[in-house]
Amino acid sequence: MKKKYNMLKVAIMIFVVLSTSFVTSETLAYWVDVQGAQNSTTATVTTGEWDQAFPYDANTSYQVGDLVTNNGVTYEAKKSGTLREPGVGGGGWNRDWTVIG
Repeated sequence: MKKKYNMLKVAIMIFVVLSTSFVTSETLAYWVDVQGAQNSTTATVTTGEWDQAFPYDANTSYQVGDLVTNNGVTYEAKKSGTLREPGVGGGGWNRDWTVIG
């Protein structure tokens, strides 16, 4: 019985060690140049950091470089703080935001 118990302990320890090896603190995104690959036998794969744009929220304090979406357009913050709603109203919002796409 002790032999089975020891085997079970070893199996659980191996499982824990192997399962922690699949955990990563960083996430990468990649994309392929499909049009360039159509005329070539080699595709180009690029890796980079993942950026996510959230919907604009008037109650959020943004940092320089934060991305938001508003009315289907993506904007990048030029300043830090509570910023004007991008793309709405007069031209004042463009002092706070840059149109990304």
